[in-house]
Amino acid sequence: MAIPPDTPPGVEWQALRIACDRAEELAGAAYARITDDRLDKLAAELLATPVARVRALACARRGVRKS
Repeated sequence: MAIPPDTPPGVEWQALRIACDRAEELAGAAYARITDDRLDKLAAELLATPVARVRALACARRGVRKS
């Protein structure tokens, strides 16, 4: 970010704060998009494993809810 050298300090800090807030918003949106897709795929993969199926069956037989 290019800030002219004669910019008053208060204005400079405000511009930096606004830029940082916007960068945080964009990073959060990108992270959410990436993790949502990956977590959905990971959950499907984990639920498809034999261990998960056996555990789900055992819980269903006992009437226990998975936490």
